[in-house]
Amino acid sequence: MGRTSLWLAAWACALQERTEVEAPVAAAELAPVLAKIAADPGEGDHPRRSAIWKLGELGETGAAALCGFIADERNDLDLRGLAITMLGETGADLPDFVRPWTKDAAPGLRARALAVLARMEERSGRSDPLTFWAGQIEAAPFDPHVGAWVSKAAAELDPVRALALRREVAERWQARLDAEPTAELALQLAGYLRGMLHATVLVSANRIGYQPKEDPQANFAVIDRALRVAQATAEKGTPPWQQALRGLAQDALLRGDWEAMNAALVELGQAPVAAERRPWLAPPPEDWTVHPERWQECGEALRSGTASYELKVEKGGRGLAGVHVGVAPLLRAPLPSLVPGSTT
Repeated sequence: MGRTSLWLAAWACALQERTEVEAPVAAAELAPVLAKIAADPGEGDHPRRSAIWKLGELGETGAAALCGFIADERNDLDLRGLAITMLGETGADLPDFVRPWTKDAAPGLRARALAVLARMEERSGRSDPLTFWAGQIEAAPFDPHVGAWVSKAAAELDPVRALALRREVAERWQARLDAEPTAELALQLAGYLRGMLHATVLVSANRIGYQPKEDPQANFAVIDRALRVAQATAEKGTPPWQQALRGLAQDALLRGDWEAMNAALVELGQAPVAAERRPWLAPPPEDWTVHPERWQECGEALRSGTASYELKVEKGGRGLAGVHVGVAPLLRAPLPSLVPGSTT
């Protein structure tokens, strides 16, 4: 910790002893010290972040220092993003300062600035969240961040209207993709549709989620169509081409189509998953860039013994492919039951 950081620690302790009457004076004295720490690379990452957080807690007194830090392009980009977020915590109403950062700034700054501007507009009564985020969608309908904006706007709507908004955006993107197929837009559409399907991303079995009823605009067939456009329009071997193939492999597994998954893996230059390994595999890894080498078999405790059971999942009276069941050993003693002589 640098000398300035030690000074800050002592000053913060002294500040806690001040009365409410003295607090504004103490804040005015502390703000320049915090600003100096935040701007000094020699202080290290943690003290600088702590200083920025503390400036956000100083209210409008800290807002001026934060604005100066954000505007100084010599400062670390990530720390400037944190400063924008903490500017929103000060309670200061500075839309004219924040708004330019929502347009031409680096992506990390832009996303944070939009969130802060939305809060300022709501606090002041100039706008509400739905109007604000719907306006962003309308102004930049093909922005890579539209999916996040839709989620924020949909949170203010009833389920029927929220679904209508999501479908409207999906239709707009699909129409643009049909007219001007590009790998970038195809991957963007596939990711957006996947987000509409909740819980379709392959994750560990301890994650909890649900799969809503299939939507004609958001299902594996539609997602795969977009991924195939991305694969066809991207240069072979490039990251977009690889991302599209990995998506196709993941969706094939979710549908229970091991052969299609293996075909995509082979095209990626990876080894297929042998049929004899399938019954003993643990949940698939989240990172498929090194798949299937990291897809390990479950522990010995789950591959030994004499007990067995068979599970069948149906939907509408028909067997459902692609269902994944996670099994884990009981790691604690059974809990006593309320019924004497039994356990649960």
